[in-house]
Amino acid sequence: FTPLAIAYEVTVESISSVVRHYVLLSGASQENDSLKDLVVNLKLRNISLSKELNLSIKDKDLSSHYEFLGKELIRSTILGYDPFSPSKTIWIDVGRKQGIDVNSVVVTEKGLVGRVIQTFKRSSKVLLLIDSYFSVDAMSKRTSKRSVVKGLRSDLLQLSQLPFLSHVEFMEGRNEFEPGDELETTGFGGIYPAGIAVGKVLSDDKIKNPFKKSLVLPAVDFTKLRTVYVIK
Repeated sequence: FTPLAIAYEVTVESISSVVRHYVLLSGASQENDSLKDLVVNLKLRNISLSKELNLSIKDKDLSSHYEFLGKELIRSTILGYDPFSPSKTIWIDVGRKQGIDVNSVVVTEKGLVGRVIQTFKRSSKVLLLIDSYFSVDAMSKRTSKRSVVKGLRSDLLQLSQLPFLSHVEFMEGRNEFEPGDELETTGFGGIYPAGIAVGKVLSDDKIKNPFKKSLVLPAVDFTKLRTVYVIK
């Protein structure tokens, strides 16, 4: 019986070894899957923290940029925006609960976006600088000449050319602005604080202007709006 006993012992030991290896490999595979999930979660967390850090730095830089206003700025995400709608407005995700009021001024790090015209509990509607019903008192940084900047009606300019424009009306005196002149808010009117960038005067050779009004390219690129800030 000795050969049979030895063969049986070897067979059992082999099977036991295979089973042990299978268990170890199965455990290692499970641990590997867990580690993969952990790595993915850590990467996502890292991306999230990086975005939060970038936003925090951006908020700090923006607060420093508008420190002269002496007011709190509330970051907001745009909920909806149709740039080719007759009414140039956006919806943002802050409202009365965050202390937003009608006529609160909306900006980015580049300059003026518009003002709040309607508020709800957690959202607000913003009239943009490029809307034909929007107007703001502005002046040239070069000459300090005052004017009123208004949104340009779409029927005065073909949308296929440059839909995101404003224009200057009611210029102080007869001196026209020169191409490249930078305009900023004067603070008159009680809504828009002084010193916020409005836009830059375009030269006539860049666009046909049959009404002989100085066209203004806004400081803010409305095609790239994602996040805005409300001056509380």
